Amino acid sequence: MEGWQSKILSFPGRLERIKTVIYNTLAYWYQAYKCAASVCRELETMAARFLWKGKVHAWSWLEGGAGIRRLSDICKAAELKLIWRCYTSDSLWASWMKYNYVKHHSIWDAPVSLMDSGT
Repeated sequence: MEGWQSKILSFPGRLERIKTVIYNTLAYWYQAYKCAASVCRELETMAARFLWKGKVHAWSWLEGGAGIRRLSDICKAAELKLIWRCYTSDSLWASWMKYNYVKHHSIWDAPVSLMDSGT
């Protein structure tokens, strides 16, 4: 995202680029997989550098007037959506997840292994 685009785009243009490139491109990934907190922080840092052209800024652009939510909050909401879908859906995916991972436990107490699905 760095480079000539940050120099020729206006502030609203850079803001819109962040919303479309980072947030919309990642929509598939955080709907299907758990996103690490370090990845969310790094992406937010990259977006802030692009938005402010690498300069130090005092204005909080996340959750503020810029209309951009924190990626970690979006990822947590997507995780909760997957849990909701697992318990309320009769889909093949939900049945498979319940059979292979939850079985006789609650989802909060189910045993976890390194070989388990990232979902």
